[in-house]
Amino acid sequence: MNNKLYWMGIRESEICYVKGFFEDSIIFFGNKQKGIKPLNQAINKNLNHNDKKNDAIMTAYQKSQMSNILAKYPDAEFMFYNQIKALEYFKGNKSIICLNDEALINKMSDKLFAREYFKTKVPCLQHHILFGREISCEKLTELFNDDSRQYVVQSKSGSGGSGTFIFHDNNQKALLNNDDQYLVTVYRKDSISTNTHLMLSKDETIVLPSSIQIIENQYDHLVYKGCDFVGFNTLSNEIKEKTDKYAKIIGDDLRKNGYLGVLGIDSIICDGEVFFIEINSRFQNSSTALNKALLESGQQSLQEMNYNCFKNQKVNYNTIIVNYSTYILDFGEQTSNIPDIEPIEVLDEAGRSLEVEKLSYQKTYLYDKSIYKR
Repeated sequence: MNNKLYWMGIRESEICYVKGFFEDSIIFFGNKQKGIKPLNQAINKNLNHNDKKNDAIMTAYQKSQMSNILAKYPDAEFMFYNQIKALEYFKGNKSIICLNDEALINKMSDKLFAREYFKTKVPCLQHHILFGREISCEKLTELFNDDSRQYVVQSKSGSGGSGTFIFHDNNQKALLNNDDQYLVTVYRKDSISTNTHLMLSKDETIVLPSSIQIIENQYDHLVYKGCDFVGFNTLSNEIKEKTDKYAKIIGDDLRKNGYLGVLGIDSIICDGEVFFIEINSRFQNSSTALNKALLESGQQSLQEMNYNCFKNQKVNYNTIIVNYSTYILDFGEQTSNIPDIEPIEVLDEAGRSLEVEKLSYQKTYLYDKSIYKR
């Protein structure tokens, strides 16, 4: 690799266990003391990166930093945490690497399309696709023959839980756009959410370790709060084997359609089965904990594997067990769900002196024990 390579991401922790692979990073949250200032330090404010109103500020910052780098190093290359963002705001930029076909990315990132596409290939929960104007408690009770009156409603896009909420009251129709379509399933309160990393090269589907996703109900929105690889390791062999089997089926299909590099598969476990939920065509929040385990075992990081997949170079991976979990705490958040054990590291801590917005990241706690709670 001759060119200078830069990381384009959200948080500093995304590459804290990727030693020496990147020249520097262009990120939104962090407390870096050297190199390119994170956006929160540059503007003395933590922005909610999931809020569309902040996209213009964040994209302008990224473009400015890229221009500065390219003025010095015209052959510099940039790898994005999220391919969708790269394609949306940097389309045609030849310095951005590791991008899949836009049409394929858009299809597989569409929760409605992906569920319909894979429902004949792997187990999926019963679902209905409805326009916002069609959704009501009465209608859903009739469609699902279910009187729980609690349903998960998902828009076609979104990450970290944005666009996903529990519908149980017709007053919530105000959250819906009448002319948009939504994916609706029965809310399974006792289910376990999981995430699995895949790495797809031209000739191979690599299934990496899975984690339990820490999902919290915040005002009826299902919000991602962390990962637990340790907890996943304690699940039955049958469930773990099914998780890997279904992930490989999905990965093989995507690979045959031309997909390369990293992606994540979200599933839920209930009634003794593993049900496919959605595809994340990007790195995952849980990539940090997985990278730490890869580094300790002397293996390539996810970012290096991703690079090699696109460059048609060898991806070396030997099976590992990941013994880490993480919990994300937001600025100003009041929660009783923070694990009552000591973290082994605290990442992304930017300092409380900065102005904050709701749901902007404050810090990530890293543990070497399970933190999942039923």
